[in-house]
Amino acid sequence: KPKRPLSAYNLFFQQERERLVNGKEKIGFADMAKNIAGKWKKLEDSDKTGFNAKAEEEQKRYKVELERWEKEQQIKKEAEEAQQARHASAMDLQQQNNMLQTYLLQQQVMMQMQAITHGISAAPQARSMSMPQMLSNA
Repeated sequence: KPKRPLSAYNLFFQQERERLVNGKEKIGFADMAKNIAGKWKKLEDSDKTGFNAKAEEEQKRYKVELERWEKEQQIKKEAEEAQQARHASAMDLQQQNNMLQTYLLQQQVMMQMQAITHGISAAPQARSMSMPQMLSNA
């Protein structure tokens, strides 16, 4: 997901923090935050316009990046769903193939059992029969 846009205050805070950190005196975060918040409150609206303009640019950038990201996510989701559908289809074919093989084996066993009961060898007949003949004899 794209980085969220910074507000005008956040941009001001970022600038002031950098200025204070690069300064010589050490200051704790809580004191620094209070100091910067106080400066922001005292700042004239005309002095805030630059930060407001940058914040608007950030908002536009975020909107464009978010739309791009959402489209990418949709494409990934569709590709994943298509792959899952192909996998499911392949599994269905495999399952059908397994069922057919099981059915054919059952038919072959039945024919052999009938042959044993009638005293005939079924193996040569089963090998010489075509699939439709085997199914029609069952």
